[in-house]
Amino acid sequence: MLELGAGTGRLAVPFCQAGFEYTGLEQSEPYAAWARTKLERQHLNGAIVVGDMRQFDLPGRFDFIFVGFNSFLHLLTDEEARDCLACVRRHLSAEGRFLLDVFVPASAFLHRDPDRFYPVKEFHHPRGGTCTIRERTTYDPVREVLDVTWYFFREDDPPERYRFSMRMLFPDTVERLLAEAGFRIVAKLGSYAGEPLTVDSPLQITIACA
Repeated sequence: MLELGAGTGRLAVPFCQAGFEYTGLEQSEPYAAWARTKLERQHLNGAIVVGDMRQFDLPGRFDFIFVGFNSFLHLLTDEEARDCLACVRRHLSAEGRFLLDVFVPASAFLHRDPDRFYPVKEFHHPRGGTCTIRERTTYDPVREVLDVTWYFFREDDPPERYRFSMRMLFPDTVERLLAEAGFRIVAKLGSYAGEPLTVDSPLQITIACA
């Protein structure tokens, strides 16, 4: 299997533990290094490759390729999405499956007050104490892009900021992009439990073949 946007190995570890032959593609060298460290510490054999999901060329073909946890949303234009899907199609085996996992954009999420902080999560900071993440968002309906700023609050320190953008992909856009890339959709799910996609589903998990 091949994961695009492998990050720090969040999924690499459990897949390798389950015995799958795993390869992960990750653009960030520090993230890839940390993922390799996780695998090495547990004596797991997965491969982590540094590369861009918009343009990659790996040896062999894969029976299963996936992009999990909204990573595909960081491709902000049709052109970037098409480049990625073209690479996926070239690397997918004849009977292989491609899985795309993104959330369904909710109206309330897109039309937030841009001046208000919204809670994200809390975690224990490595240097001690609790770190709280809050976010502000602005949505551009023309580009269908959500600009996000995360604020990291820790004790009395000034908050650190991290900015990123995500394209909001509605189900009809996912269908169009896959069709244009030569894929045929074989299943559309609305949750990790395998429930069908409905108007109330928080996720859109699309499984396709070439």
